[in-house]
Amino acid sequence: EDHVKKDHNMWKYLFFQVYLRQKDFDQYSGGESYVFSKTLDLVRHPKTHEILTDADTGKELKSAKRQVDLLWFPQRDAMVLKRKRPTTDQVLVNKLQALHSSTHRTTHMLNAQVDKVLATAV
Repeated sequence: EDHVKKDHNMWKYLFFQVYLRQKDFDQYSGGESYVFSKTLDLVRHPKTHEILTDADTGKELKSAKRQVDLLWFPQRDAMVLKRKRPTTDQVLVNKLQALHSSTHRTTHMLNAQVDKVLATAV
């Protein structure tokens, strides 16, 4: 169950599809091109879907067949959108921002105390 949640998480597949759609087609790697073309085949091919008719409305609905082969989908590439580790520069910037924020709070607190002392001295 843990393996399915981590390695076969449906949201990772969705994120990978969104990633492919946002990326310029000319910039696809070989694997990305393959997945994109197979996804198009999956959507377009009549053997992957069946047409059902809604009994109430009479509208035709396209439904995926249960036995569609999805083994071609590169499962490790779906993890490409995992949060990347920050670079050394990003870590340094984050530390500097935290230090700046802490210094700003300390300065504000000290100014308030000095104002208080000066107000009581007058």
